[in-house]
Amino acid sequence: MSFSNTSRKIHKWLMLLLSIQFLIWSISGLYMVVFDIDYIHGDSLIVEDKSVIDHQQINYSFSELLIDYPTAKNVELSTFVGTSIYRFTVQSEQGPNKVMLDPKNGKKIPDINESMAVKVANYYYQGDAEIADIILLTQQAPFELSARHLPVWRVDFDDFARSTLYISVGSGEIVTRRHQFWRIFDLMFSLHVMDYEDEDPANNLLLWVALFSMLAVISGMVLTYYRVIKIRLPKNKKSAFKDLSQKQGVK
Repeated sequence: MSFSNTSRKIHKWLMLLLSIQFLIWSISGLYMVVFDIDYIHGDSLIVEDKSVIDHQQINYSFSELLIDYPTAKNVELSTFVGTSIYRFTVQSEQGPNKVMLDPKNGKKIPDINESMAVKVANYYYQGDAEIADIILLTQQAPFELSARHLPVWRVDFDDFARSTLYISVGSGEIVTRRHQFWRIFDLMFSLHVMDYEDEDPANNLLLWVALFSMLAVISGMVLTYYRVIKIRLPKNKKSAFKDLSQKQGVK
């Protein structure tokens, strides 16, 4: 069997086996390129809280906070639904707990309940859709949320993108936001890296398909040489010889 026929068979069978994955790569890659990454991240779902901290109303100092909570970490003074607030994390037997304090008097703000979660969601949600559902998640996190954020309130909105805000029970923060186009993006990423469980591009399946793809490309280049380039070479040589003979006066 000639080298040309061998290359043809290798190329034909490899492309037959890889064609479906090539199509998946094309579709998933196109989806991830077409959509703006900031929109996929959900940046347009929430409004930025531009409330200004009134330092004259802060009667509970940072040093007093450390005295009352000596294990406090990641202490920050920020805003929450238009008001000033202390947020920090303390260590307990169950693990790290998030705490909110009123900077006016140092009193602890209770954990976010359902009615407060609704208020937070409506305050930060950038849209006019109504809340479709609200669920408290304490044990098992969905695939789109890291378990380290539990417990959280999941607030679903009745909009075109089926938007969801996840609000921390302890800090009142929106820990993440999701929508249907992000969920499709997550699926496309899984298909693109050929890892349908961990979404990790470092997997053996992707490695082997990439190697076979390179072999298909190389065999295709060899086939192109034998079927296109080599066939035209004799004609070019004959034409060049004829032109040279005419210049030298040879019949």
